[in-house]
Amino acid sequence: MRILSVNNYHSLKGGVEKVYFETARLLTENNHQVAFLSVRDTDVSPIGPVFFAEAESFDKLGGLVGKIKGTRNFFYNPSAIAAAEKAILEFKPDVIHLHIFYGRLSNSILGVFKKYNLPVVMSVHEYRMLCPVYVLQDQNGNVCEVCPKSKNYFSCITKKCNKGSLLFSSISAAECAFRDKFYNYAEYIDRFIMVSKFIFNKHAEYNQAIKNKSTQLYNFVSADVIKNLESNPNAYLNKTILYFGRLSNEKGLITLLKAWKLFKASGNDSGFVLKIAGTGSQENELKQFAMDENISDVVFLGFCNAPMLRKLFAETRYSIIGSEWYENNPMSVIESLAAGIPVIGSKIGGIPELISEGSTGFLFEPASPVDLEKTLNRALNLDTISYQKMQNESEKFAKNNFNELNHLEKLLDIYNSAILSKANSLN
Repeated sequence: MRILSVNNYHSLKGGVEKVYFETARLLTENNHQVAFLSVRDTDVSPIGPVFFAEAESFDKLGGLVGKIKGTRNFFYNPSAIAAAEKAILEFKPDVIHLHIFYGRLSNSILGVFKKYNLPVVMSVHEYRMLCPVYVLQDQNGNVCEVCPKSKNYFSCITKKCNKGSLLFSSISAAECAFRDKFYNYAEYIDRFIMVSKFIFNKHAEYNQAIKNKSTQLYNFVSADVIKNLESNPNAYLNKTILYFGRLSNEKGLITLLKAWKLFKASGNDSGFVLKIAGTGSQENELKQFAMDENISDVVFLGFCNAPMLRKLFAETRYSIIGSEWYENNPMSVIESLAAGIPVIGSKIGGIPELISEGSTGFLFEPASPVDLEKTLNRALNLDTISYQKMQNESEKFAKNNFNELNHLEKLLDIYNSAILSKANSLN
């Protein structure tokens, strides 16, 4: 089978890009052919073949006039349309697999796929079909479902959900309204892959047409990664608590730092160190906050590649994810579990699907430094036998739920279903 994989970024920005590249690897290793459609950037990966479109980051467009002019590509990108057509004519795909494409490549590429009657599958990693700022949060970080409930996007504008900016929020809302009118996903996309049960149910709650075309399928961990991440039998002696992932507001990292300060002040910390691996828009703010609050034993590591993460895993007692948005199937959680590292996670979105209290980790109330501090104490006071049992349960859960060959079989079934659906619609 020939698959054209589509994503805004062709470099490892975060979990979505990891899924984008790993899915291509899995398909290629199993005798399928994959090409990519993406946007040209300064840091693109050499993985190919890739068909590049041109698009400037909206945030970097100069001045008010520049941003207004730049909105055209946000809605309708001629360069992306040309690149999509070139990819179709030269690569001749059997199926299109979309990841995150709106905004930079823009929804306009859907018209090209429809023109050539190609079956289209979309992995749904976030909530852009329901929320103009994709996270179902307002600008203050509060969970918000006003837009899908009201069936319009005015609330995004009035609440200035996009970075507190009336301009940005208006453009985001207008783009979603434009999409619904001219590129309705339920009509242009044949199958949706929902990466958690939670995101499946949340979309089904508001859009029956999407529900009827959706399949829930978790992300996966490669067999090689699982082999390289065998659990450390002495991990119960480790002193590292690890966060790894994107550094951005919705990840709850300020809450984590506040909880860590409380934990350190309790006098029961026994030399534990919080290590934060990753980069993102909140990086400088987090470093400044830790400095201003005089929070001890916090280390910011910046970007860590796979070998660096493996080394970190070997010294980690627990990984931690404190998301305050409806997180779905985070790679940081499934990789931790595959390595036999239990996870301390916030009780929100799809995270409780992966973390069973006292079995594969511990759960705490999101945005609550006090509850997180209590959870840290509970986790770090676990006896050796109970911790090792938790390690075993974590590995077992990962092997049962994130196996790459099982994922491939289900993915190919979805592709074939999309192909059959498209063929039937043309008859």
